[in-house]
Amino acid sequence: MSNPVFFPEGAQPRHYDTRWRILQKILGATIDGGSGGGGGGTGDIQVYTGASPPAAPDNPALPALFYPNGGGSLQQWDVVSQAWV
Repeated sequence: MSNPVFFPEGAQPRHYDTRWRILQKILGATIDGGSGGGGGGTGDIQVYTGASPPAAPDNPALPALFYPNGGGSLQQWDVVSQAWV
């Protein structure tokens, strides 16, 4: 049985993704252990909400997503630069 792939880019979040699409990508990454075209991984997902993103996610070695309360741009944690982008 092959792993599910919901989108051409796999589970890799894009800045233009809607919240619904992001949730679908999280589900896909969880089902297939994080290898849904996003480069592999452990399947661990770090998601944050609030007025502003935390200084760093709980595990800065893993990707993370931040949804601002009240709308605004989705941000993702870049493990290479160790910054929210």
